[in-house]
Amino acid sequence: LQDGTAAHLTVINMPATTTHLTVGYVFFPDGRKAGIEWSNASLAELAADGIIKDEYEVSFTAGGKYFDVSAALDKQACPVVYNGLTGSGVFHECIADFQLNGLMQGWGLVEFYYRDEVAQPVPNLQLGSKA
Repeated sequence: LQDGTAAHLTVINMPATTTHLTVGYVFFPDGRKAGIEWSNASLAELAADGIIKDEYEVSFTAGGKYFDVSAALDKQACPVVYNGLTGSGVFHECIADFQLNGLMQGWGLVEFYYRDEVAQPVPNLQLGSKA
């Protein structure tokens, strides 16, 4: 962010083992570091259907401070990356403009990863050269 604050928030949902695990950290401008203690981020509400929206809002606490963060995704900078030849995992990596507590501006990355148990071959995958 503009003041030098940096944050990373990960929310994990793995069927049959973990329904909601939140981890992350904040680096403060004065050099302090703190783990994320709480977040309202819920994958079921954010992107359970695999549809990536244009805007997201989450809140979390770290180091005794409350953070209300909004992200506006740049859909022109939001590639899809496939994991494995069958696309058994799909990453959506999106550059975003962030706003902290309605005031502080910044930029960063929003990433979603989905496992696809009934994966189809990756579209237009070409291996090797066609010499």
